[in-house]
Amino acid sequence: MLSALTFRRRFQDLTEQEVLALAISSEEDDARIYRSFAERLRADFPASAAVFDGMAAAVREMKALMTQARSQVPGRH
Repeated sequence: MLSALTFRRRFQDLTEQEVLALAISSEEDDARIYRSFAERLRADFPASAAVFDGMAAAVREMKALMTQARSQVPGRH
């Protein structure tokens, strides 16, 4: 059986669309992690939770910008 890693493509071989999709996915993961941290900290460390809330908000803004950019790349379906 072949490993899933065998079929991984090198970053340099990705199209602009694929790079943006990867970046958007990464931002979604980051926002989810930051929100989770904030929720876990909120009761005992509200100031720290607020920092993670702010980080999640910043990531959401970046994701929105990348999504907009992705929609403008030729070849987008």
